[in-house]
Amino acid sequence: MRKGKRKQPQDYGQFESFEETPLLVAVVTYIGYAILIVFGHLRDTLRNWGFEKVPPAAEPVSEVQ
Repeated sequence: MRKGKRKQPQDYGQFESFEETPLLVAVVTYIGYAILIVFGHLRDTLRNWGFEKVPPAAEPVSEVQ
């Protein structure tokens, strides 16, 4: 066992600092999420109206005896 001083973590301040996100990047990200949400709702609506011909993939049902 060593005898001596242990190194203490250094105090770097009370807060972390990050670069500010560019406005264009933030706007494009929000637009991308909005497009995904709109397409998701559109697909759900079309599925409820019966327009989707191919059913989604499902696990095969196994017969357990």
